[in-house]
Amino acid sequence: MKRSEIVNKEVIAADARGIVTAAGGKPVACRLGTSTQLYLFHESEQNGEETVTRAFVVEVSNPVTRAKAINQAEMLAYDLHDALQVASFNASLARKARNGEDLDEVREHDEFIAEVKAQLSDIIPDAL
Repeated sequence: MKRSEIVNKEVIAADARGIVTAAGGKPVACRLGTSTQLYLFHESEQNGEETVTRAFVVEVSNPVTRAKAINQAEMLAYDLHDALQVASFNASLARKARNGEDLDEVREHDEFIAEVKAQLSDIIPDAL
C-alpha cells in the first residue's frame, strides 16, 4: 500500500477554537477536552482566493504522549482497530522482512513511521 493511499488529509479550519500553532504559524494540534487532534503531513492549496491547509489528523487521548501518537497514526493509516490487529500487522511485516517478501510494503511502513516520528518531534512535548 502506497503512503499516498494511506494518508488521508482533512482541511484544517483556520478559525477553529483551541488550535495550537508551531513557529511559522502552522497548526499542529487542537485540544478537544479528553483528546487532542494532532496535524501531520501538512499541505497548502489554493481554494479560490484563499489558501487552505490540509493535514493528516490523528486524534490521541489526553495526556498526549509520543508513543500513543505514533500508535494512533499507524492504526489510522493502516485501518487497524485494536491492539491485536496492530500486533498481527507488525508480525506480518517482520516476517516479510525476514523472508525478503514484499520489501516495498515493509519499506513504505518504515518510512511512514519515520516521517510520523520526525513530525512529532516538532510537536511533542513543546507545543502541548
